[in-house]
Amino acid sequence: MRAAVADVPFLCHFRRASQITDSGPYTEIARRLSGHRFSVETAMETLSYLDGVNFAARATCPAWFSVGLMDKICPSSTVFAAYHRYAGPAEARCSRTTVTREEPSTTCRGRSPRWAALCAADRFSGRGPPSQRCARGSR
Repeated sequence: MRAAVADVPFLCHFRRASQITDSGPYTEIARRLSGHRFSVETAMETLSYLDGVNFAARATCPAWFSVGLMDKICPSSTVFAAYHRYAGPAEARCSRTTVTREEPSTTCRGRSPRWAALCAADRFSGRGPPSQRCARGSR
């Protein structure tokens, strides 16, 4: 694989997401564990097998992450958890808008094909601090 585009990656950092958002599927985790408080660690260990953060740690091709800073389904801190664990070179682009699941984010639309072409041409800029990689708004 030459490049990867993670357009607001879903199901990353289950523990964090279930603590900060009341959107699904994380409410289902909280609902299930509310009556089984001694099962929290077992449940989180099981969910770690599906967690995008752990998959990110194994990937090495150049990656482009988009982040919806006001997204309640994929909270930005969970996306940044995957971004920071990513083993290969990566860039993150931010949008202040809420991203819907029905269509790609406005941050990705039109940019990801150009970005993938740069990767194919080996002109990828590499990892930098997220604050420097985030674009204001959805340009």
